[in-house]
Amino acid sequence: MPPLDILRRAHKVVGVSEAISNTLRKSGLSPEKVSTIHNGTDFSSCGDVSPTLRRELGIERGVLVGSVGRLEEQKGFEYFLRAAREVLSEFPKTRFVVVGEGSLRSRLEALIHELGLGTSVLLVGQRNDMPGVYASLELFVLASIDEGMPMTILEALASGKPVIATAVGAVEQLVISEKTGLLVQPRDIPALRDAMLRCLRDQSFAQTLGKNGKEHVQTSFSANGMARKYIELYERVQARQKTKAATSFQEA
Repeated sequence: MPPLDILRRAHKVVGVSEAISNTLRKSGLSPEKVSTIHNGTDFSSCGDVSPTLRRELGIERGVLVGSVGRLEEQKGFEYFLRAAREVLSEFPKTRFVVVGEGSLRSRLEALIHELGLGTSVLLVGQRNDMPGVYASLELFVLASIDEGMPMTILEALASGKPVIATAVGAVEQLVISEKTGLLVQPRDIPALRDAMLRCLRDQSFAQTLGKNGKEHVQTSFSANGMARKYIELYERVQARQKTKAATSFQEA
C-alpha cells in the first residue's frame, strides 16, 4: 500500500475488496474518500485454449494441480506443499505445479527436497501464457494467509477450473463454498488436503464447481464491469472538482 501521506492527497482511493477499504479507513483516510471496486477479468482469453504447460512438461495424461502467485510468505505455498505430500499418499501419480517467482524460491526448493516431492512438484517460474497454464490444470489451489481479491482466482474461475482457496480477504465473494469452489481456513493443512482429495475423488463434483464458478465470475466480475465502475467514479470526482472550481471563482 502506498504511504498514507500520498493517499491523503488523492481525491479518491480505491480498495479492491471491502476488507482493504476498511483497512484504508482505519489507517486514517476519511471514509468518504474511500471506494470499493472489485477486480474483474477479461473472458476473451478463456475460450478454446491449448494446455501449453501440460504439453511443455510432457504430461499428456494424469492429474495436474496448480497454484499461482508471488513466491512470498503471504501466498502460503508452504501449506500447499505440505498438503500436496499428504494427497500423494492416495493419488501418487498426481503432479503439482507452482507458477510465479519471488524471494522464497530457494526456501521452497529446499522444502520440496525435504518433503521428498522432487518428482511430483515443479516450480515453473513466471509465465506469459496464463490461459494455457489454467487450461492445463484439473484443480486450482490458493493457500494464501492474506489477500485482497486475487486475480489468480478470478482467472482460474473464468477458465472453468474448480478452485480451493483460503477464506481470507474478499475470496469468499469469489469462492462460494460448495457452490463455486471449496473454502478452508488459512494454515489448515488437513483441511486443504481433504478439500483436494474430495475433488480428486469426485470428478463430477469438481466439474460442477468449475462450471458454477465460471458462471459466477462472468455474471459479477467482468473486466468491462470493473472498467465501467472506475469511469463512473472518475466522472463523479471530475464533476465535483468542476463544481468546487466554479464556486471558488464566483466567491472570488
